[in-house]
Amino acid sequence: MVQLSRLGPPLALAAATLLLLGGGAARVASSTAAAGVAGTTAGVQVIGGPRTGGIERVVDVLTHDLGLPLPAGTRVHVYTTREAFRRGLVQDAAMGEEGANKLAAFAIGIARPGRALLNGRLAGGGREWLRLIAHELTHVAQFELAGGEGRAEQWLAEGMAERVAFQALERLDEGSLQMHRRLALVRVQRQPAFAHGRLDLEHPGLAARLHAAPPA
Repeated sequence: MVQLSRLGPPLALAAATLLLLGGGAARVASSTAAAGVAGTTAGVQVIGGPRTGGIERVVDVLTHDLGLPLPAGTRVHVYTTREAFRRGLVQDAAMGEEGANKLAAFAIGIARPGRALLNGRLAGGGREWLRLIAHELTHVAQFELAGGEGRAEQWLAEGMAERVAFQALERLDEGSLQMHRRLALVRVQRQPAFAHGRLDLEHPGLAARLHAAPPA
C-alpha cells in the first residue's frame, strides 16, 4: 500500500487523488494515523449545533474506509444561522469583514487547515448535509497532505473533494457513486458558464474543448 506521509506534499495530494479515482483506499502511515483520527472520530471536535448528526459517521468513512488523514484536533464548526456563519468566518477562519459578508451570502461551508466551517441550515440531516461534511473535511485532509492551503490547482482540489463526498455517500447507503456522478453532470450542463461555452463533457479525460459557434 502507498504510505502518503512518505511522499512530498504535491505528490501526496496527487497520489491520494489517483487512488481515489481508481477506487482504492489511500493508506496513511502509522505515524500520521496516530496523530490524526484514522478509524476513529475521537480526534474531531464538533463545535456548535444544535444538530450535528452525521459528522461522526462521515469522519469514520473518510478516515477508516478511505484512509484520508485529518490532523489532530480537527474542528468542525456548525453555525445555526447565516449571520452566525458570517461571524464565524471572521472569528474562526480569520477572514476580513468584507470577504465574510460576500461569502456568507451564498456559501454553506468552507475549509481551513485543521477546521471546517458549516452553515447549519442543512443540519437537519439528509444527503446534502452529509455531502457537505464530506466535501469540506476532504479539503482539510488535502491541506494536511499538501502542507497548507493554495498548493494545488482548484479544479483538482474541488474535483477530488466532490469525488470523495460521493464515495462517502455510497458507503453511507445514500446512493451510488455512479448515480451522483450522473446527477452532477446534468447539473453542470445547466450552468450558464458551461451552457454558453458549450463545453464538451463527453470526453472528461481530454483537455477542455470549446466548440466554435456555428456560422450565421
